[in-house]
Amino acid sequence: MSHISLLDLSKLIRRTLERQLEQNYWVVAEIGELRQHQRGHCYLELIEKQNDILVTKQRATIWSSSYRTIKHNFEEVTGQSLAPGLKVLCQVQVQYHELYGLSLNIQEIDPNYTMGERARMRAEIIQRLIGEGLYDMNRRHELSQVPQRIAVISSPTAAGWGDFLHQLLMNPYRFRFEVDLYKATMQGDSARESICSALEQITQAAKPYDAVVIIRGGGARIDLDCFDHYELAISIAKFPLPILTGIGHDRDETIADLVAHTRLKTPTAVAEFLINNLRSYEAQLDELSNTVFAYAGNYLNQQQQWVNQLQSKLQTGARSLLGSQQKQLQQMAGSIGANTRHRIRFGREQLKSMERILYSSVDKAMCSESATLDQLEITLRLQDPQRLLKRGYTISYLEGIPLHKANAPKPGQLLITHTQNNIITSKVEDTTPNT
Repeated sequence: MSHISLLDLSKLIRRTLERQLEQNYWVVAEIGELRQHQRGHCYLELIEKQNDILVTKQRATIWSSSYRTIKHNFEEVTGQSLAPGLKVLCQVQVQYHELYGLSLNIQEIDPNYTMGERARMRAEIIQRLIGEGLYDMNRRHELSQVPQRIAVISSPTAAGWGDFLHQLLMNPYRFRFEVDLYKATMQGDSARESICSALEQITQAAKPYDAVVIIRGGGARIDLDCFDHYELAISIAKFPLPILTGIGHDRDETIADLVAHTRLKTPTAVAEFLINNLRSYEAQLDELSNTVFAYAGNYLNQQQQWVNQLQSKLQTGARSLLGSQQKQLQQMAGSIGANTRHRIRFGREQLKSMERILYSSVDKAMCSESATLDQLEITLRLQDPQRLLKRGYTISYLEGIPLHKANAPKPGQLLITHTQNNIITSKVEDTTPNT
């Protein structure tokens, strides 16, 4: 049986590939892994997935002679660095080495393809948020007219946080704000999870905040990638308070900006927005106060005029009424004078008549009463006990009570008997009913 060595087979494969393959190919692939060598080379693993299932992968290399140029052009156009997860259109040369096997030598990368792919993915996320009813959910919250209690998500070392705090607390109107910082990483792979965690901390704090502010300073466009994540967009959209963003880029608008209640360019712009809200509310109060004072002044003037008119009418009416009443009183005084004299004369005659009648009645009553008294005197004399005693009668008392009024005497009781000349005391020995 004929055979060849492994080295001969490897050489055959290399020669066959060199004869059969084109000099280079434009290939669409996703960067699965990427690492930079200290000598300036870049080693990658290019992959392809179908329905999230890995179907193929190949090793690839960008030699240092090309990597610096490719990297610079890519970042200049896309605003981000080459990183795992990006889809790229690259020109590759297929190489086979007897010791290292098959690999792809990347000669060029088209950054415009990545830009288009990135825009496509961004558009898909936006459409998904719209379809799920989340795109404008946070904007449905009503922002307080006086937003003074603010929860801020930012890095404590970021310049944007310092600018925001200084602008807010040192405002020329001396408005007071209560600001709490919730620390978070604002760039890199861990930023999305860190910001979502800060939002959860605000919810758990259960403080009566008026709004949440997400701010960061300036930086490269690549630093904004974390704000285009679907998961962060959901957390912002569903948050129960209005969220304001000041991510720090004038030209770029992230998905986080789109789903937030209010998007502002920079942290200081967010601070100015909050200050202006209070200033606007203060202006409304001033205008309302002026309106109230003006209305009150007009009302008081009208009432003063009404009072003056009423006073004038009352004075005129009072003078007229007093004149009329004075005339009536004068007339009544004349009438009363004549009537009074007539009444006095009539009264005197009545009094004299009544005096005569009274004297006559008193005389009759005195005579009648005198006769009655005489008769009573006769009766009393006839009933005088001494008169009875002189005639031989006696008067007996039992226990101080006249005998004819007392109860039946009992043996042992004292009986006192009055005669004309003596008082006899006797003791009851026995009683016999008088039948």
